[in-house]
Amino acid sequence: MDTIIEINRLRLRAFHGVMPQENKVGNIYMVSIGIEFPYKSLSDNLEDTINYAEVIDLVKQEMAIPSKLIEHVASRIHRSIVSRWGNVNGGYVKIEKLHPPITDEIGSASVTLKW
Repeated sequence: MDTIIEINRLRLRAFHGVMPQENKVGNIYMVSIGIEFPYKSLSDNLEDTINYAEVIDLVKQEMAIPSKLIEHVASRIHRSIVSRWGNVNGGYVKIEKLHPPITDEIGSASVTLKW
């Protein structure tokens, strides 16, 4: 039986983007993650699941490294998750930039990486 652990809209300040001011001022990002993995339903042990607090720590580490593209950040988050938990069957990482530096009014710009 597979289970999906989800973290929804983790709010972080980070310094990603191609514009120079994005690297200086930063922006607010929302990160959502789903991780599909086999779960032993008879177990009540943290060791038999994916600890979402550890996932959040991995996300914070990767988001702290400035990148031009949020696609690149999503890829790094994915690699960190798969490296930490080898039994991952699939999932997604969604990164939303809440205030992209464009003149049009939009709610956010985002990228979703599925695997």
